[in-house]
Amino acid sequence: MSMRTLNVRNAEKLLAKSIGLIMVVKVKEVKIMRRRGAPTYGNRFVGNTDKKEVHDLDNEQTGANECQIDEIIRAGHARIFDPDTHEQARKEGYDNCAYCLGGSER
Repeated sequence: MSMRTLNVRNAEKLLAKSIGLIMVVKVKEVKIMRRRGAPTYGNRFVGNTDKKEVHDLDNEQTGANECQIDEIIRAGHARIFDPDTHEQARKEGYDNCAYCLGGSER
């Protein structure tokens, strides 16, 4: 490997190897809760038409009495937004879910 093609990360690895260090890289766990099928079709933001509340599936809270997206879908109250943005949901009068988005006005 020539010195011209050596990037910073590779240089760190080579240095660590040459002095006998073990590099540990921590990666934050990302939990994606999006559902690919109907009625959400992989969208990030899902509205609950019963409560006029918008949920962020990338930050879904699954504890008791929290988001309960599966229940919203089963009851037929889930809807998506076009475009799939938080701003669009708010424009259409949806309030934030207190658990996954915060800042609920209720």
